[in-house]
Amino acid sequence: MQSPEIRGALSRDRYQEAAVDLRREVPFAMTVIASGTSQLLTGRIDRLVLCSDGGGRLVRAEVLDVKSDRVAGPEDVVRLAEAYRPQMKSYSLATQRLTGLQDGQVKATLLFLAAGRVVEIAAKA
Repeated sequence: MQSPEIRGALSRDRYQEAAVDLRREVPFAMTVIASGTSQLLTGRIDRLVLCSDGGGRLVRAEVLDVKSDRVAGPEDVVRLAEAYRPQMKSYSLATQRLTGLQDGQVKATLLFLAAGRVVEIAAKA
């Protein structure tokens, strides 16, 4: 059974905006510059939540990625969250490009099922 923390993260009730559009398994492909060369980056976002205001204007999004890693303790959650930071940064960037939202309008969240933990990945330079 999922933990209350995981269930809460997956609940539509946590979003207060007028309209919430939930999308699952959202594929993306984008070009990024890495080490001075153009590269194709592809992926699939497990869960993408798009929130709009009463006028239908998109105001924010949340990228949720489900992880099934075995976790021995809280220190493993911290270590794994840090290891997944580049992936979540890519997912956030893809969401920005798909939606036109800015960096501060896209939240990235990891759901560690085995540990029953939810970790928000804060943006880092």
